[in-house]
Amino acid sequence: MSNCHFGRFLAAAALAQGTLLSAAVQAGPVFEVAQVPAERRPEVVQINSFVVTPSDKYEPGTKLMFKVEGTANSKVFLTIPGSTDPLPMEEVKPGVYERSYVVKREGDQIERFTNVRADLKRGTNVTTATLKLGEPAVTPGQGQRK
Repeated sequence: MSNCHFGRFLAAAALAQGTLLSAAVQAGPVFEVAQVPAERRPEVVQINSFVVTPSDKYEPGTKLMFKVEGTANSKVFLTIPGSTDPLPMEEVKPGVYERSYVVKREGDQIERFTNVRADLKRGTNVTTATLKLGEPAVTPGQGQRK
């Protein structure tokens, strides 16, 4: 190819490329970010607090009152070491769940520093908080769809 033909080839290629680039810019992006409607977004559920009273007595016969505050209109379950199944809690007012538990003479593994877990579930969303008996702090949980 002579230099003259090569020059016209480069000019034509540049013109074609510019035309394609111009067309692409005018056409807009090739893809768009999908907007998920609010009703289809996973709802975040949370546990704001998890306490037990009394917080320092775990002998057989002691009545413990567990209280969870979190997302309203959910199902909350306690898992206590030594109990066979998670124990459902009752929603006594919106977002406040309570459950009493009497420490048994046999089979219970409740003592100071035992971890008790609360699971808050709403639809397919779940979050968990762990309460270490005898300590005032709780590890609050926040979760979403699993």
